[in-house]
Amino acid sequence: MADIGLLVPLRVTSVEVKMLEFLSSRGGEVSWDWSRCRDDVRAMMRGMIDDKQLVSEVQRDGRGYVRLTDRGRSALSQVEEQVRRARGVLT
Repeated sequence: MADIGLLVPLRVTSVEVKMLEFLSSRGGEVSWDWSRCRDDVRAMMRGMIDDKQLVSEVQRDGRGYVRLTDRGRSALSQVEEQVRRARGVLT
């Protein structure tokens, strides 16, 4: 079972959860072009990479990618578990 305590110190926002869900739905990695990001998205992603370490930035074949880290996968699984508990699926 996932450690529920991880989310509190991280303070994962709903927008960050949506980004984690998006990355997960795409196999955990997507191509990423920083020059096409709005400033608020850039700041959020920098926080997810540098501060919270939920995603990592990689370069491959001259292209940039963002990838879910183990910590990001763990945070996402905790969120999903909390949603299931709130809906009464888990006891």
